[in-house]
Amino acid sequence: MLPHVAYPRYIAAYSQKYSAIFNITNSPEFEDALGVLSWQAKRVFTRAFESLEKFEYGVSLWSHKETYKVSLVEEQVNDALEKYQEKHGDPIDYSDYFYPVIEELHFGQSLEMRLEMQYFITAKAIYEYVSNFKDKPLQENFNQFRTIANLISTSIEFMSLELRKDQISIEAITENARKAANARQSPYEKAGTIAAVNQLLEERKEMLNEKGGKAKLIRLIFEKINNDEIPAPDVPSEKTVKYWIKQFQKNTKSTN
Repeated sequence: MLPHVAYPRYIAAYSQKYSAIFNITNSPEFEDALGVLSWQAKRVFTRAFESLEKFEYGVSLWSHKETYKVSLVEEQVNDALEKYQEKHGDPIDYSDYFYPVIEELHFGQSLEMRLEMQYFITAKAIYEYVSNFKDKPLQENFNQFRTIANLISTSIEFMSLELRKDQISIEAITENARKAANARQSPYEKAGTIAAVNQLLEERKEMLNEKGGKAKLIRLIFEKINNDEIPAPDVPSEKTVKYWIKQFQKNTKSTN
């Protein structure tokens, strides 16, 4: 049985949407920006845009992923990044975590999808780093290089486990990372902001069933934060406050 061959216009690496990302490995700045990590970075690009397919008689071949498959991963990435920001109030800083994707962007996706997200995020971060390398000051490049190095090393670790078919180790790493993420508190949790907001929502929860009640509660929460009646490290975004209310409603339903 011969492997299925997709036409180039259906292949992510050749598509208008992703070809620039995939072809950054051919950029003259690629090795200058990444140095000794350039070879491992290319391996990550291979994994992000290709998949190892198995055929008859034990034959396995790398084949390019079709555009729609990479697009599905990107949609999951964007959704997770948005939920992270709603939860924490700020965009994710990948340098804050050893397993940033597995730890902090786990919002119910399958393990397989989270691994695909790991590789896509790493490839896109490398693309953005290399593309802007010449235009950024040395210190900024150095700080970003540390983040890129962490993403690459984590991706390579998972890729090696995948090739060895060591599913047990992959699941152990992801489970430990999940526990670490659950144990870690956001700045608003540390400051007691979320606890105070939940207490206020508990006292005024009937307003959530009233027309316009949620909007009034949001204004009340901001008023109390600005008046220091609710402790907070800073003023959260409206999207973050809406996320807290959504989580309160979800937790309330689960306990009823």
